[in-house]
Amino acid sequence: MADEPLLPKDCHATSQDARPGTLAAVYRDAKQAKPAITVASEVRAYENAAAAETYLDDTEDGLHRCPTQQWDKEHYEGLREGPVPELSGFDEMVPEVGRRAVDETGRKVDQTYVGLMGRKGEIIMGVSLIGPSGTEAQLQRLAADALQRMHERLAEQ
Repeated sequence: MADEPLLPKDCHATSQDARPGTLAAVYRDAKQAKPAITVASEVRAYENAAAAETYLDDTEDGLHRCPTQQWDKEHYEGLREGPVPELSGFDEMVPEVGRRAVDETGRKVDQTYVGLMGRKGEIIMGVSLIGPSGTEAQLQRLAADALQRMHERLAEQ
């Protein structure tokens, strides 16, 4: 079972064992060369909708508490709730936007960050994208398209 992120009060992220009620968690990373975009996606399945809702609530709480976050060497700044896209079939969504100031190697960067997480019943789907500075609108469209496709594939199962 995959660990899940934990964002304590100091806003330095760590991981913890998956919470009770977690049935499965799958992550996937991808990169696009031009423009340079890094994408991470995840799907998490829970025993019931209440457990999934708690996970999403915890994610939203961390976003509101920690506009600056440290994830190992990575450093994010200006994190805030973004616009909610008009997607069908989700019970709730948490969009986030900001910038990555330090990458995973510890190198200073100026990159746009967009994340979008949605819940459908007991399933959580999420996508996060990192791209060049000034690409927030493009990344938001890509995140919304990806999340909608993930939902469509779930419905086909």
